[in-house]
Amino acid sequence: MLVRIPKRYLLLAIPLLAVAALTLPIRKYAVPHGVSVGVSRILRRPPAAPLKVAGPAVVVDKSEHKLYLYDGGRLVRSYQVAFGFAEESKDKQVEGDGATPAGRFYITEKSVLTKATFLGTRWMRLSYPNLEDAARGLSAGLLSRDEHDRIRRAIERGETPPQRTKLGGGIGIHGGGFSVLGRPVLDWTAGCVALTDGEVEELYASVKVGTPVVIRY
Repeated sequence: MLVRIPKRYLLLAIPLLAVAALTLPIRKYAVPHGVSVGVSRILRRPPAAPLKVAGPAVVVDKSEHKLYLYDGGRLVRSYQVAFGFAEESKDKQVEGDGATPAGRFYITEKSVLTKATFLGTRWMRLSYPNLEDAARGLSAGLLSRDEHDRIRRAIERGETPPQRTKLGGGIGIHGGGFSVLGRPVLDWTAGCVALTDGEVEELYASVKVGTPVVIRY
């Protein structure tokens, strides 16, 4: 069971967390929602000037804990990110497994979040499950033929695939990330890719619905 930590204790712990961020590998832990948002807002960077990106593409590297933003093949920016609380080498298989999926996706929707939640200030939904996930799910008996076909049709139309199958859904890129000195110290999401609020706002302004996103190991 997770215990909510009062923010006054977090403020006292920040110097110790800064040392840990520089000396320890990234750890796996499910962070309570209130903690992740509070810390990210304390440590967020000032807003940067908008990036000029005409043809955005995103590559996420799970082994490096990095998100790379490209413009027509040119690297524009890189960000440290956090993933699902499952082992980083694990590919998402089913709803609730805590793993971040690998594969080729695209952004299906963008939302500005005005209320304080564990998602931070921005949300970009990804097209999970993709065609490969659908084929795997059908073969494993996790999907019916109708569910498989509805996923396929949604992908072919560039829409959001069905989100309420046994494969899971609700995978995206969002804020609320726990970061000290620019480095995430926890993998805490339910399978999403998390940045700090300041960074996700910069990324959000640089991408659009339909932007390709590759998640690799």
